[in-house]
Amino acid sequence: VAPHRVPARGLPPPHAACRALWGAAADKSPRGPPARPHCAKSAGPAMASPPVQISLPVTLAVLGGALLHAGWNIMLKSSADKQLDTVAIAAGAGIAGLAVAPFLPLPAAESLPWLAASALVHILYFALLAGAYRWGDISFTYPVMRGGGPVIVAIAGAAVFGEVLSWAQTAGVVFICAGILSFAIVRASEPRA
Repeated sequence: VAPHRVPARGLPPPHAACRALWGAAADKSPRGPPARPHCAKSAGPAMASPPVQISLPVTLAVLGGALLHAGWNIMLKSSADKQLDTVAIAAGAGIAGLAVAPFLPLPAAESLPWLAASALVHILYFALLAGAYRWGDISFTYPVMRGGGPVIVAIAGAAVFGEVLSWAQTAGVVFICAGILSFAIVRASEPRA
């Protein structure tokens, strides 16, 4: 069996970074690697995939996650000691993660550097988040943080992994980020009472 075979679902095999994240075990499946369009190198318009239907439980989980995310950001902004509460929130999330870890498979050894890098990025993110909420209003800082993320991911994806977005995808990122950031721009331009 060739190491880079095209799976039955029509997507190219995952490239090295995705293989590190998801492990090579998926390649040994009789059906080939699972469909992960975000990990597939773009092969142009011929690789267009059909629309994906999202189940109600997944939709509710995503909306619940967004609610929790906004909720802990509001709690953090309203706290007296933002640095301490940032550590407490991260520790609580870590404890919740450790509670379910025994029921999950171990990550692939190739993914460990990526996990360590992700941990470092999140430590930096939490430190900057606490500082932003110490000095800025949540109606300004939260939209900037949420609107800036997709741009950072798109730039890093192109620079680090060579995954360049199509014009349509780039336009989508620009429009979404512009919409989110417009809340902060309008808020910053309003006169203070």
